[in-house]
Amino acid sequence: MTGSLIFITEYSLLSIWVVAFVIRFRSRITCMVGMMSAMCLGMTIGLGVGTLVAALFPGHFFQACMISMLLAGFIGAMAGIPISTMAVLDGLLSGIMGGMMGAMLIAMLPAAYITPTLKITGVFTASIIFILLIMLIGEVKDLGSKPRSRLFFLPQTMFAVDILLFISLLFSHPLPTHMDNMSPEKHHHKKSNSNYTKELVITATDFAFTPQNLTIRAHENVKVTLANTGKAEHDFEIEGANVHIHAMPGSKDSDVIRIDKPGIYKAVCTLPGHKESGMVITLTVTP
Repeated sequence: MTGSLIFITEYSLLSIWVVAFVIRFRSRITCMVGMMSAMCLGMTIGLGVGTLVAALFPGHFFQACMISMLLAGFIGAMAGIPISTMAVLDGLLSGIMGGMMGAMLIAMLPAAYITPTLKITGVFTASIIFILLIMLIGEVKDLGSKPRSRLFFLPQTMFAVDILLFISLLFSHPLPTHMDNMSPEKHHHKKSNSNYTKELVITATDFAFTPQNLTIRAHENVKVTLANTGKAEHDFEIEGANVHIHAMPGSKDSDVIRIDKPGIYKAVCTLPGHKESGMVITLTVTP
């Protein structure tokens, strides 16, 4: 959780920093420079926010994508408001694109690579915005005579803040992983000692389940084994049935399940992007 707060602080502070600079010196920033700064800020913050939101809400790609697109688009538009309508559009569209790209990046990654990717994205974002501030200062040339104004807008100040944020990230607690973010009801208790009348073996590859159609009887104890033969971790969750099995690459995991309500259920891999890649099974429960 600490890592998440550091990222939120970083993206918020850097956004405010650039927007405040544009507002303070808007009379000395040309329309073209203002458009480019709004576009750069929107795209860069969008990438960072998109990866963070998608990591915090695994399994909810659509919602994460929409949230990150709206937030980054708003930040980009704010950077363009002091300049011109065209700058607002540039910042808005760039923020939307960056937010979508960031969310898609996390959705395509195995869970083990999410935290390193977020940290790399955080460093990349801070570095790009630091360069953006230097370029804006070069356009303005004279920061004025007020000491407070000079201190806030000097690149050395932002550089010092970036270094503190990087150090904080190195010593922060890891960001929540997919398994940490699962709600309590998803932690299905094993029933390894229960008797079962049928066993189903499901093979998970990158990225598909085999077989894709299963049939069991209601009120029947069934042993379900998830064999992960892929290079990424996978899980098997029956939506609406409180069943969740997880297997790391090259391993197996089993659970004895029982579904009392007949019907057609959907079983998916809930790791980010895996369901969208085709890891879906249709489970028919007969009376």
